[in-house]
Amino acid sequence: MKELSSLGGGKTKKTTVKPSLKTAGTTNKGSRDLRPLFAFLAAFALYLISMIVFQKYPLGDDSVLISDLDAQYAPFLALMKNKFQDLASVPSGHLVSYLTYSFKLGLGKNFASTLGYYLASPFNLLYLLLDMSQINAAVMLIIVFKLSFSSAFMCLFLKTRLNEKKSLWPVLFGVLYAFSLYSQMFMFHIMWLDGYMLLPLILYFTEKFIKKHNYLGLVISLLVLFVSNYYTAYMAGIACFLYLCVRMFEESVPLKKAVGICARYILTAAFTAVSVAAILVPVGIDTINNADKTISARSDTLVTFTPMTFVHMLLQGEAQEFGDLLPCNYPFLFIALLVVMLMMLYFMSPVFKGRERRIHVACVLGAVLSTAIYPLDKAWQVFDDPNWFWHRQAFVFLPLFLTLSIKPIIRIKEIVKKDIAKVALIMYALVFINTAIGGFRTQLNLGLFNALFVTAYTALLMGYSVENWPDQIRDMPKMLSPLLSGIVCFEVVFAGPIMSSTTYTMAIRGGDAIEYARSLNAVSEFGAYVKQNNAENGAFRAENNMISDYGNEHYIEDGQAFFGYYNPVSFFNSSSNKELHHFLKQTGMPTNYNYFATWHPFSIPAVDTFFSVGSVSSRNELDYYRLEGEDSLETGLKFYENENVLPLAFAVDKEAMEFDYYRLEKDAVEKNYFAMQNDWYRSMFPDTFTEDFYNELDAGEATITNGFFFDADEYKMHKDLVETTSASESGTVKTSAGSEDPLGLENLVYQQLTENLIYIYRTNSELPIVIEYEFKAPTDDEIFCSLVTGRILDGAEIYVNGVELYHLFSNTYYSLIVPVGKFEEGEDVKVSLICNNDSWHYLNIRFASYDEEAFAGQFDGIDKSKVNTDVVTDGYAKFSVNNLDEDEMVLTTIPAEDGWQLLIDGQPADYEVYQNALIAFEVPSGSHTAELEFTSPGLKKGALVSCAGIVLLAAFIVIDKNITKKKAKQN
Repeated sequence: MKELSSLGGGKTKKTTVKPSLKTAGTTNKGSRDLRPLFAFLAAFALYLISMIVFQKYPLGDDSVLISDLDAQYAPFLALMKNKFQDLASVPSGHLVSYLTYSFKLGLGKNFASTLGYYLASPFNLLYLLLDMSQINAAVMLIIVFKLSFSSAFMCLFLKTRLNEKKSLWPVLFGVLYAFSLYSQMFMFHIMWLDGYMLLPLILYFTEKFIKKHNYLGLVISLLVLFVSNYYTAYMAGIACFLYLCVRMFEESVPLKKAVGICARYILTAAFTAVSVAAILVPVGIDTINNADKTISARSDTLVTFTPMTFVHMLLQGEAQEFGDLLPCNYPFLFIALLVVMLMMLYFMSPVFKGRERRIHVACVLGAVLSTAIYPLDKAWQVFDDPNWFWHRQAFVFLPLFLTLSIKPIIRIKEIVKKDIAKVALIMYALVFINTAIGGFRTQLNLGLFNALFVTAYTALLMGYSVENWPDQIRDMPKMLSPLLSGIVCFEVVFAGPIMSSTTYTMAIRGGDAIEYARSLNAVSEFGAYVKQNNAENGAFRAENNMISDYGNEHYIEDGQAFFGYYNPVSFFNSSSNKELHHFLKQTGMPTNYNYFATWHPFSIPAVDTFFSVGSVSSRNELDYYRLEGEDSLETGLKFYENENVLPLAFAVDKEAMEFDYYRLEKDAVEKNYFAMQNDWYRSMFPDTFTEDFYNELDAGEATITNGFFFDADEYKMHKDLVETTSASESGTVKTSAGSEDPLGLENLVYQQLTENLIYIYRTNSELPIVIEYEFKAPTDDEIFCSLVTGRILDGAEIYVNGVELYHLFSNTYYSLIVPVGKFEEGEDVKVSLICNNDSWHYLNIRFASYDEEAFAGQFDGIDKSKVNTDVVTDGYAKFSVNNLDEDEMVLTTIPAEDGWQLLIDGQPADYEVYQNALIAFEVPSGSHTAELEFTSPGLKKGALVSCAGIVLLAAFIVIDKNITKKKAKQN
């Protein structure tokens, strides 16, 4: 590398090196600048090496699918892929309905919010090129491409800000952006990476806009941003506008001119957003309609993190576990130790004193405070508290930190060693404090590694000011920049993940990706079986029974329906139909506290029958369904048929609409889930279901080990009496998770419910609480258990005869029904609930036998021929209704939501909503055709607004350009 002359000033000799890496791609005026390409290739290569080191598939055998990426995002990609491949089967004239709705989203749901939040990124199309089972490779490819482009775009932005045509430092700092703490921690949130990637590109075009009013690049980048992910789009958009204002203030742009630029910028962004209203409006309506109904307060304090946490935020490495850190994480503002040190140099060295630095001090202070002060932090989330993964806006401040930290490295020869030494001492102090009493105290090696990196950076930074090197190392000036670059890349690419092995996405062991792919192929085989079996038995849906531990293999546990492409009941999504999940809660299916999800870890036959679940896969034995086959890949996935299954639509008694379906929530004493299901079927089919199919059995008294009963509410202060009365009158009930549930009706019996709850407290903290029931099986029928509490169950592990069957997480599920098993008459049965918390509370625990013969015999009496399902595709269903009795109507298991239109014999008609959840309708006597067609609310109006937005945007740009040209001529 050639030596460059010094920047001048001081006593620096001309033979010393300016600390700037040089690229041959920018030496000639007008030649193409290849530095962004270098940044892309460098980040891409480093990620490939990282995949090899951490054994990520396809360069290793470890899966990248963790947390919500495993449970939601990857399965949604499979849904998108299958929808694309199934386009040819869409009935003529129903393409819009097909694209805006999916029966794969639980029982069925508007597809807009799922598309707009999770799937709209153009990078997701890469999965279409791969086999369905290669989801791990597809996700890894998407992540690497997005973060490599983020490196290129950050390089593009930084080189523009520096106006350095020969320096390669923007390449290095672009790579640092691609490997920041935010990107490494939140890498599994693949839909957030689009905003992360595009932010520096929009900042680059914002810089161009300030100087030359260039519209094209800004408009295109904003269009891609708004379409890719609206959630990060508004955060990036706000950040870019703030950047615009600060930059004009920095440059002392006259107020009148600055106002004009701001107005143009706002109008450009607004018209660009309006031009994609056809996407944003349906997405927004669906998101708002299905917003979180529970109300939770994230914090009662003004400040979201402590000074000790702030110290920890400045250092590399994390000792906490993923499940402990991520639910309520601190803001991920850290990039690299070198960046922290360079920022300190920028603020401490007199080289940078002046107005600009004072502005930057305010900017950094604002960035920290906007994450630290709770109201400001909440404002970034549109005044909504995330349930998990706090401070999601933190990425918008990283360009600021990189812009400031690159300044000292460019002018490092002007910075005296004394200032570098001061920074080193501060860093050593921070490391010592964090090791002694902070986040490193449980892993002292993290403090040691930080000290070693600080020492290396200090030595190299001081090396730039050395004028005379010994002959043996006279080439050292040429090596300083490469050494510094290599060490910082090693820090962020390898040392960071190793020092945070339980939190970094790349370092966390996600399981065997090859076994996972095998399980996906097994699910595909089940999907093929479902298609054939459901066509024969008239069923519409299928499900998979999950168990907590079926061996060491890493098999798929969530989203099987999206890969097998069949219609399920279970669904996990923040924009789920909350009223529907409130309905499912009453059936005893596991439903989480904020109604985001309902799972199907086990079958409840009467519930499966109602929801048209005709096929079930399981790696457990199911005695109440008929075994039909097993996957050919030897993963142990068995295929079962439910012979007693209702179709998608069927005739019921009109009085079923009046059934008190939500009575359990208003019951503070019995809360009998088994009696409720008996009565539920009787309300729909009063002529056939005259006998109970659930028969409660006497399990005797529970044996409590390592626990005792204690009612703390017997001892009160006067203020407690006042607060209890106020809570009873307030009409809201808090869950164990600390949130309030406006959907649930428990508030009507709040006082009585809390008085009737049974509390068991642990006596020995070294042992769990054990609640055991021992009895003899009264018949050879399947036995079920209902675990009933006031609202949210405490965590427990459920064992039957010493074998674990289920694991229930704390503060997650409402009351539920679980299968215990099938036993010979008179066989001993022991059911154990083991809780490792300090207390466990419940209302009652019941056992009942499921009389399969009684259910099947009564079910055979239902006349299913009165309603025939002719055609069903996403967003469209056609039924033939034949000679209903006067006291009958049609009930479907299609969830009710805005967007459905009912047609009877081609004429619009009104439908009713069964139990605030499902579509039902009446039909005149005789034979008729009923059709249900879905159009996403806001789609048509959004399309019109988009057309207007495109016209307005084009007109605005043309008019503004003409005005600018006229002014230029006049001047």
